Amino acid sequence: NQWQHIIITFNGSRFKLYENGAYKASRDDTVLFNYPSNLRFGTIGSGTDYFNGTIDEVKIWNRALTAAEINASYNAGLYRLETNITNLKEGTHTYTAYAQDLAGNINQTDTRTLTVDTTDPFIEFIDPTAENNTYQKENYTYINTTVTDANPNSTVFIDWNRSLVSWWRFDNDTDLTDHSTYSNNGTNSGSTYTEEGKFGGARSFDGDNDYIDANYDIIGNNTGTIEVWVKTRSLSNRYFIIHAGNGGGWGPGPELSFILDYSTIRFRHNPEGMTYEIDTSTSISKDIWYYLVATWNATEANLYKNGILVSTDNTWSGTINKTGWFPNRLFNIGTNADATLRYWNGTIDELRVWNRALTAAEINASYNAGLYRLETNYTNLAEGTYTYTAYTQDLAGNVNNTETRTLNIDTTAPTISIQSPTATTYGTLQIDLNYSATDTNGISTCIYELNGANTTLPTCANTTITAVEGNNNLKLYVNDTADNWNMDEVDFTVSLISLQITKLLNPDILVAGENETIDVNTTVKVNQTQNDVYSINITDEIPYDFCNSTDITVYFKNSTTAEWTELTSGLTVDIIDLAQDNNTQIQVNITNISETNLAGYIKENDSIILTYKMTSSQLDSGEVRVMYTNVSAKDTNSNLKSDSFMKNISASGAVLRGTKSIYINPANPQEITVTIVVDAIGDSGLSEILLSDFLPIGATINNKTVTFYNNSNSQTYSLYNDTDYHLGNPAQDDLPDGIQVDIYHYNFTYNYTNWSGTLYNNDSITIIYNATILGGGSWLLPTILGGYDPIYKTHIRTEMYTDVNIPLFDIILKILTKTVSIGNPVTALLTMENVGGPKAKVDVMIDYAIKTQDGQHITGSTDTIAVTDKKERILDLNLPKGVEEGVYTFEAFVTYTGREAMSTRDFEVIDYYRPEKDNNNLTYIGIIIILLIIFFIRQQSYTIKKRNTHARNNNMKHFEN
Repeated sequence: NQWQHIIITFNGSRFKLYENGAYKASRDDTVLFNYPSNLRFGTIGSGTDYFNGTIDEVKIWNRALTAAEINASYNAGLYRLETNITNLKEGTHTYTAYAQDLAGNINQTDTRTLTVDTTDPFIEFIDPTAENNTYQKENYTYINTTVTDANPNSTVFIDWNRSLVSWWRFDNDTDLTDHSTYSNNGTNSGSTYTEEGKFGGARSFDGDNDYIDANYDIIGNNTGTIEVWVKTRSLSNRYFIIHAGNGGGWGPGPELSFILDYSTIRFRHNPEGMTYEIDTSTSISKDIWYYLVATWNATEANLYKNGILVSTDNTWSGTINKTGWFPNRLFNIGTNADATLRYWNGTIDELRVWNRALTAAEINASYNAGLYRLETNYTNLAEGTYTYTAYTQDLAGNVNNTETRTLNIDTTAPTISIQSPTATTYGTLQIDLNYSATDTNGISTCIYELNGANTTLPTCANTTITAVEGNNNLKLYVNDTADNWNMDEVDFTVSLISLQITKLLNPDILVAGENETIDVNTTVKVNQTQNDVYSINITDEIPYDFCNSTDITVYFKNSTTAEWTELTSGLTVDIIDLAQDNNTQIQVNITNISETNLAGYIKENDSIILTYKMTSSQLDSGEVRVMYTNVSAKDTNSNLKSDSFMKNISASGAVLRGTKSIYINPANPQEITVTIVVDAIGDSGLSEILLSDFLPIGATINNKTVTFYNNSNSQTYSLYNDTDYHLGNPAQDDLPDGIQVDIYHYNFTYNYTNWSGTLYNNDSITIIYNATILGGGSWLLPTILGGYDPIYKTHIRTEMYTDVNIPLFDIILKILTKTVSIGNPVTALLTMENVGGPKAKVDVMIDYAIKTQDGQHITGSTDTIAVTDKKERILDLNLPKGVEEGVYTFEAFVTYTGREAMSTRDFEVIDYYRPEKDNNNLTYIGIIIILLIIFFIRQQSYTIKKRNTHARNNNMKHFEN
């Protein structure tokens, strides 16, 4: 007649029996229950053994209750229900609490949902996100992410280039860690941990002296973002979420703060004497999580609530002046900067501070990635290297992140320069392509475009290109690893035949109002050719009002011998007098020079020379006529080259005429005598006389005299350097054909001690000197004259040319020991011709050797001598042992001023110590002795006969007497 509370539990392996909340017995068993379709109370399944009593509050569970649950179910007055349900599987669980009194009154709580989530969400980058360590030239980049999680309500954000300066997650009792890359950890003062965070755990503040001190300078000066999840318990006052600055935080004093002002969220920036503030304009409620974000830059601030922009201030001054901020209260959470008032009463979770202003897309994805996918575009990126990592966190507080990727922004194109070819003319189709290309991040691809055709250089190495005859255009394209392209370009010409046209006129400046006879020399030199030239056509144009002579001569000049050969056959010379005022043409056509009397081809450096006379018209002073020359040449490979030349001839009231003659000493061709005569013609006095004299480089001048002839009194006066003129050290330059020369500049405007400095009609200056030429060669040496005509107020200039041919450097080798025994020296005399001179700074290099007839080297030596005075050298070489008898070659190879010469002579090697040689020697000695005896006998016989004749003559004289 007493109520008993009976409970049986089974956990799959053990049965337990409880009576009135107390444990009574247990038994291990693994019985599998097959529940029947009918459930019966008060009897067993067979319908017997009926219960005799009262049954109440029958409850059946699909789990084994704990002892605490059994006790609370037995008597909640004695046992409070507090239980820990463990080993929960991932998923969503619900729970409801029930209570029933003895009168049978029943009540229950609301049904709550518990989601168990122990799996980290998965996040990854997807297209068009750049791959790791990408180099790109664009100053922007798209970053796209995707998140996979059973619970879609997660937060996602990207830490772009370490712009996340603080991230407090508050996910356990001791978690005041800054999870950004800066480790700005906080220090707790009173706040407590709660599992009821928005994402996992959070920090709870009771409004009474609770705060967290983050004593770090994390607020940017010009731009930034603060985002936080908050849930307040009170709307009855002003409370600080975060505060940085000075003072109480509500009034004067520099500060930056996030505030709950009763039911309004405010974001404030308060520099000295000015307040900038934005607010939500709509109220918030207690005990509800809100996602708050404030962003600012130099001109604007924005406030977001739950991902929605609720306020903008375009008058905002985002330059944060931190002067006056508390140095040890740079950032507080839950109170003001000096931690004295307005303590937060509620919960704070997921507080993040950035040094950049987040975009609306980033804010939405951070609020709810299930609704807003994170895809953002970072723009206006400066050159440099950037890093970025994407993070996600689900509501359970599980965190995951992508790998950290690196992006390199490179907007600067490579530096590129073509060194070869240059903008010039080449005489070959095969040309080296040499260039330099540099870039900070490395060169990726090199492509050259030659005349429109592209070729990729696999390793960006220099190469050889094949050009075409004529004009060529070369473009070189180079890009770097970021695909920045740059280009360099050059135009060049390939001429397999290079012509040099010169026209010499004597005189080259005419006397005004006079008809003058002019000697014309048109020279076409084949400066360069890969093949012999066989055809050449020259057209010389004579001014329309000049008269030409029919005495036209065409010469071939051999560049090696400097000899001129008149061409008398196999060519045509036509004079064409064009109608009206057109110039007269002299046309020389050589269709095939091998068919002329030359019977050969034109080789490199050979010339065709056209000479004739013409008579000028009476030109006025300053009047000019133009002479044109057009040339075409074709080589044996049918390569054609055309060129042209133009020369002016003018008249002046007063002119300078000059001659330059050179006498070459036949005994020593390097010794020359030069005579330069400058005459003035015309009534005007010519002043400011300048003269430039050209000599082969390295020549030495001595015994120079300069005189002035005064026509008015027929007197000659000596002129002296630095008294009547000035002559300094020679300048060096190249003639058009590339020959180096020394230029001696005579300035006759220096002083006027022995003359007036002016040349009048038929006055003259004469320069005579001796010169020593370094080496031999052929030169066309100019002398340039200049003066000033004060009447016509004009400068006049004239040129004259002298052809100089000095025998080239050569050597003569003479063997002094034509027969040599083994072990003895071979002696030769080396004579060098056309070398030396006082300015012979470069010595003669001599390499000499003994070789076999087939060129095999046996022994040799080298020597260096100065040839200023000595031009002969004895050369000795010892024959090494083991050399066999026979004929050998003595070879001398000499280098002098870049010129080379070689000479060889043969000699014989014999062995005097061989036995058969001794026998032969005895034979030779015997023969010599016999010849001497015969000679002596014949001499004695002659003496006797002579004496007999003398005696007979004496007898005859005596008889006559």
